[in-house]
Amino acid sequence: MRAIARKRGRGGFRYHAGRLSDANVMVLRHLQIVIDILLLRRGPQDLPAAWESLGFLGASYCFFSVCQMLIMADPGSAILHGLAATLMLALFVHGLLRVRGRPERFVQTLSALYGVGIVIVLVLLGPTTVLAPFVEAMNSSPDTAAAPPAPVVLAYLAGVIWSLIVSGHIYRHALDLGLAGGIAMALLFEFLVFMLFSLSGLGV
Repeated sequence: MRAIARKRGRGGFRYHAGRLSDANVMVLRHLQIVIDILLLRRGPQDLPAAWESLGFLGASYCFFSVCQMLIMADPGSAILHGLAATLMLALFVHGLLRVRGRPERFVQTLSALYGVGIVIVLVLLGPTTVLAPFVEAMNSSPDTAAAPPAPVVLAYLAGVIWSLIVSGHIYRHALDLGLAGGIAMALLFEFLVFMLFSLSGLGV
C-alpha cells in the first residue's frame, strides 16, 4: 500500500492525495475515520480525496437507504427515495461549497456525509423495523392505533439528533462555520428533502 501524503488545499483545508491499492485496507481505513467522525474526533479533511472512494460510499449509502425505506414503503417508492436522497445530498453539498468558494472540498465532504449516513442508517434499522407497524396503524386508523414503545421512540430520536450533530460537525469543517451553522445546514437539507418528497407525492 502506497503511503498517503497529507497536503493543504486552497483555504487551508487539508486533503489526502494518493490511492489505496488494497480494497480491504481501503474499507477498513474509511471505517476507522468514519467512526472517528461520528465521535466528533476527526473531520472530512481526514478522508482521502479519491473519486473511487466517493463512488463506493455513494453507492453504499443509496443501497442502505433503499433497505431502510423498504421497511415502510413499496420497492418502487423505496428505490426512488434512495436515489433521490443520494443525488440531492450531492447537489446540496456542491452548491454550498460553491457559494462558500471551497469547491475543492467536495469529494471529502460528500464522502464523510455518505459514510456517516451509512452507519446511522444501519443503527436505525432496528428501531425503524419496530416502529413501522405502529406508523402504518396510525396512518390508517389514528383513533385506535396503539402507541409505540417509548424506549424505541427515544432510541430512534437519539439517532436522528446525533445524525444532525455529526452532519453539522462535517459542514462546520467544510464550510468554515460554527457548529450551530453546520447543524443549520443539516436541518436545511432535511427540510428540502421533506419538501421535495411531499410536493412530488413520494412521501411515505
